[in-house]
Amino acid sequence: YSLAFTSPPTPSMNRSEVFLADNLPLDADLWYGFSMFLPAIAPTAWAIVSQVWQRDAGNPVFDMVLLPSGLAMEVRNDAFPTGGGVRIHTSPAVVGQWVDYVIHFRGGDLGHVEAWSKAPADRCYALRASYQGAVGKSRWAGAEISEKSVYPKIGIYRSASLAAQTVYFDSVFVGAERPSCCET
Repeated sequence: YSLAFTSPPTPSMNRSEVFLADNLPLDADLWYGFSMFLPAIAPTAWAIVSQVWQRDAGNPVFDMVLLPSGLAMEVRNDAFPTGGGVRIHTSPAVVGQWVDYVIHFRGGDLGHVEAWSKAPADRCYALRASYQGAVGKSRWAGAEISEKSVYPKIGIYRSASLAAQTVYFDSVFVGAERPSCCET
């Protein structure tokens, strides 16, 4: 996949994403992964490149976001009613080379998120982030959320102030079991 913005930013043109699966139970194990290539970019604002979205929750309950300070990973729950989240990882963004990512997600009160990555110079995948606790939301905008399903996405969702960007994706997978690359 090559996902890019070629139009000037407008409020209705700030996404270029691919849905990987739909209507997955919030509290089920979800494994997904991809290879990502970031051209030499210097973001001046935020740009989410991967996320797990909970239906009717208003924000992703997990995301990988490019920031001027690097690549961050965040989770959200009812403690963050209108945005924000728990930052579980921050590292410099790797540009100009392919990096493989594997995400393990399970929402709910006893949820967890784990993330592995492997750059070309790495001999094996390394656990970059591990979070245990509440993941997902039961309320949004003062209303009970009855829909408890999630869907993972890859692609760019960015601040309208960010200039046109291109992100490349390859080797995408979605599953319910741990892939062999992430044995612990």
